[in-house]
Amino acid sequence: TSNTTNTNFILTTLYTHMFNMFNMFKGILFVLVVLLVLVQITNQTRTIGENYVNIEFKQHELEIVQKLEAIFERGRTENSIRAYLTNEQLEFLKNKNIKVEPIYDHLSPEHYNIEGKAILSIPNKCEVVYSILEIEDLGDNFWNCNHDYISMSQYLSVINDSYEFVKLTSLGTSIQGRQIWSLCISDQYRNNLFTTGIPKFKYVGNMHGDEVVGREILLHLIYDIVMGVESGEADMYDLIVDTDICIVPTMNPDGYELKRRGNANNVDLNRDFPDQFDGDHVHEKETDAIMQWSLANHFILSANLHGGDLVVNYPYDGNAGHYNYVYSSCPDDELFKYISKKYSTLSSTMMAGDFTDGITNGAEWYILYGGMQDWNYVYTSHTFEVTIELSYVKWPSSSDFSSYYDENKLSLINYIKQVHIGVKGRVVCLAPDVLNVGIIIPSISETHYVTVDINGYFYRPLTAGTYDITVVCTTSSGQVTTVVTTAVSEGSAVDLGVITV
Repeated sequence: TSNTTNTNFILTTLYTHMFNMFNMFKGILFVLVVLLVLVQITNQTRTIGENYVNIEFKQHELEIVQKLEAIFERGRTENSIRAYLTNEQLEFLKNKNIKVEPIYDHLSPEHYNIEGKAILSIPNKCEVVYSILEIEDLGDNFWNCNHDYISMSQYLSVINDSYEFVKLTSLGTSIQGRQIWSLCISDQYRNNLFTTGIPKFKYVGNMHGDEVVGREILLHLIYDIVMGVESGEADMYDLIVDTDICIVPTMNPDGYELKRRGNANNVDLNRDFPDQFDGDHVHEKETDAIMQWSLANHFILSANLHGGDLVVNYPYDGNAGHYNYVYSSCPDDELFKYISKKYSTLSSTMMAGDFTDGITNGAEWYILYGGMQDWNYVYTSHTFEVTIELSYVKWPSSSDFSSYYDENKLSLINYIKQVHIGVKGRVVCLAPDVLNVGIIIPSISETHYVTVDINGYFYRPLTAGTYDITVVCTTSSGQVTTVVTTAVSEGSAVDLGVITV
């Protein structure tokens, strides 16, 4: 009887453990299924539909349109919106009797055959060059063509090999294995004599593969800066002495070669970043590469270049309530309007466009989540970025590229110079176990820090005014602060010197 009892006890215990393990497995399986569904939903809002269309809606139909999980762009009229729709979404709207028409004017005529069908290949590719002399001999023929991955990479290599004040690096590879190139220009690269306290600036182009004007004008800007320095132009030389300028001509090399907005996975990279209002997810390789590079370098000012309109767009792009066409200001709203105008007011085409002063708040224009400019402001704690829309036609005729560059050259250079406005200095924390050092300006925000670089240097862009600047050293045992009051005027940053906390 005792043996039977022991056996029953063992069997009961075994069954109980098995039952508990089964329930635990079901719970894990349920969680995995939920996560999978969430990932699929997230991917739906980042994945680009195959139909680029213009949707015309009546006011009561707007809610129906906005509930679609699609990539949207603002339309040309108040009652229209542009979108990338799946076939199913397209059919859904047609069944609702909402007017939907395909868009063809985002590509120039050279991208269509005589039957009106889009061609898959890249027309009028640039020659591959192997020396600066070849570039000079080609003249405008080198700029009025499409720099595909091969010709672009070789051109950047020639620039890197020809001048000691430039540095070409790869930030990583795309889904299809292409390098994401960054070319930095600064006098500090001569003989690797790095100067501390020099502010870093970045331009990122071609985030959307079929928006190419930014890619082409950044390649041209690189050439003009290096040739200006070599020929002794004071303005260009002063630019690279005072600033470390980094240029990424294309963030999305695969999308360019595929002639589409998204990357090789057809994901919209400007919906792929962590977002304060919309959470986080697994990122594409290209997004990860840019984020890691941006966090590893202490960039102060930045812009990403797009196409499809003529305007400088500034944060925020979204809001907590997901309300469209509603102004969503960040703490540095006045600063962003100021630096945006420093670009737009030197562009006659932007000033003649549809936006007052050639600028717009992102969310007031149209909301998006997972964008790069908001990520820079919120998550890096030191980078102020705007989005610059350069052309109504996303992929214009290559014969027009020089004209686009001429229209934007002064704006591009003037915007770089804005990295030097506001205040600058160096913080030395005397307390041990320092975890973080930041600059807070309570009149702007009690919570938005601007962090110092690894050597304690900071640049904090500001508009003209008088500011109480709180310097915060966070240690393992608490915070130590000091306040500096200073007047800021337009022009070069006020040097606060060494601030000991």
